[in-house]
Amino acid sequence: MRSSMATSIFKLVDMYLSSADTTSSIEKKGSHICQFCRKLFPSKWKLTQHIRVHTGEKPFECKICGAKFSQKGTLRGHLFTVHETTHSLQFM
Repeated sequence: MRSSMATSIFKLVDMYLSSADTTSSIEKKGSHICQFCRKLFPSKWKLTQHIRVHTGEKPFECKICGAKFSQKGTLRGHLFTVHETTHSLQFM
């Protein structure tokens, strides 16, 4: 059972999160919101990376074996660990 103070805090948080002022202050800060889960990101680039979690998009393909990845860094790690190559081979 929650104390009355904890209940009051939860009510204040709910009011803050549901207020129109919150949305406008978020927009003013230039934050980017995921259309799928409403999570906030500080840049459009980070939002684009995150959206791939929802869409399953994997635009980075290994030129050696055809494996696909959602992030370039994951492809680089794959090249190094699986194919024991340097990063430059991804552009062959």
